[in-house]
Amino acid sequence: TSDVSDVSGYESEDDFDPESETLIDRLYALRDVIPPTQRSAIASACANAKDTTLFLGTKAGSLMWSITSSLLLVGVPYSLAVLGD
Repeated sequence: TSDVSDVSGYESEDDFDPESETLIDRLYALRDVIPPTQRSAIASACANAKDTTLFLGTKAGSLMWSITSSLLLVGVPYSLAVLGD
């Protein structure tokens, strides 16, 4: 008797169709490959990267708003004064 043929619930190599496997299926299968401690470290690193990106984006937006506002407040009257002369 073959132990492989007696196991129920498992697909054989012949039944596996890689074309029908989705990206979500492949990503979900990585859970079994990567140990839980390493998964939590990866999740923590991704969360830190997201938070840093959000912080830097917010600060860059504030800086651009300040520069644009300052240029408009100074530049428009200056250009009108130059054109008026």
